[in-house]
Amino acid sequence: MEDVFDLSGTDKEAEIEVANQEWLKQMRNVVTCGEREAISDAFDSRSSDIFDRGLDVGFEAVRDLAVLKGRVLYYKSLQNTDGSLADQLLTDLDSLMSEIIKTFASSRDRPAVGEVVLSSDLSNKVANIKEQANKLLVVRKE
Repeated sequence: MEDVFDLSGTDKEAEIEVANQEWLKQMRNVVTCGEREAISDAFDSRSSDIFDRGLDVGFEAVRDLAVLKGRVLYYKSLQNTDGSLADQLLTDLDSLMSEIIKTFASSRDRPAVGEVVLSSDLSNKVANIKEQANKLLVVRKE
């Protein structure tokens, strides 16, 4: 770094040069802080948007199964008989919901809400478990 006192002729010029360099340093700091703040805000905003969208899509993907799980739990709480069928169904529902969530979490596709499309394998599993649960609930209802 150059010594401003060696280059300046008078004390006044030296003071002006030091003040000038200090001003430029402060301006660089302000610009750098502003850029960092803008990058941080953009990252936070983008992260928030991705989280909100993921929450909406994830909720839509498992909503029906969660409602079905609630109905089976309610059925199980009312019954005095062996609940092993209900327990197995609850276990299957939990594992299927976890599988759906993992599938969406690892997917590169980011569908919008209302555009959730499950693979044919998952769709078949969902249909099968819904059918099993509805049979259990209808048979016990009669």
